[in-house]
Amino acid sequence: MDFIEPLKYPLKDIKKLVVGGLMVLPGIFLLLIPFIIASGYFIRVAESTIKGQNEPPEFDNWKNLFVKGLGFILICIVYTIIFYLVLLLALLPAIFFSSVSTYTSYGYSSLDTLANMMAIIFFFIALIPLIISLIMNIIALVKYGENGSVGEGFKFMEIWRNFRKNLGNYSMGYILFFGVYLVLAILYSMFFMLISSVFVGAEIIGGDLGAIVEIIIVLLILGILGIICFYLYLFLMRMFAQIYKESKLKLGEDSRNIPSQPETAFNAGTEQSEKQ
Repeated sequence: MDFIEPLKYPLKDIKKLVVGGLMVLPGIFLLLIPFIIASGYFIRVAESTIKGQNEPPEFDNWKNLFVKGLGFILICIVYTIIFYLVLLLALLPAIFFSSVSTYTSYGYSSLDTLANMMAIIFFFIALIPLIISLIMNIIALVKYGENGSVGEGFKFMEIWRNFRKNLGNYSMGYILFFGVYLVLAILYSMFFMLISSVFVGAEIIGGDLGAIVEIIIVLLILGILGIICFYLYLFLMRMFAQIYKESKLKLGEDSRNIPSQPETAFNAGTEQSEKQ
């Protein structure tokens, strides 16, 4: 698995990166529609990757992107609910030992220390199923992109089998994504501090000129953040689609011949009817 290629993938077409970035963050404050279309584009990236295409897909057929985006959001909502259920169940032992520490700490310092240690241990143990649920969420989105049916994103056993078959690369991919996220977050924080000084200067200037400068700065901050978010998702979907495809090959399955997807997020995975 080449982990460098997905890092370069979003930079192959700067125009699409900028357009998508402006849809993600500034768009979400104006209308949800641009954000939904951008979400549909992430699904299209997974689909094109599994088909073996090496260039970012086109930003065309926006109706199709919008519908795919609705499927993206639906899958994320369901997996978010699962995430919090897993979080609650995983943290129950930690909560229990924390409560033991609270109610028995008086006069029982050794028991108090033990309870705190157990709470910390179970908290870190809880991170494992949480990370797995996050990875399975991305695999579900890739699987949706492959087959064009939202229902594919909820075939938990197939998703789990794909994840387990390539556990090492999925784990490495998640760690790499987290590392890239941290680096970009640090760089953006530095940029934000730099631009904030300009914003303060604009406030000092005041008047119409100062107001115009402030508006430009706010739009620039939102635009850069949107582009960073869009880059991260393109990188993530590209990388996980490649790992997913690799897993299918290891399982003896074939992802090369994927039918064209109809313009609906909720179909049963059937092929698009032929047009005369």
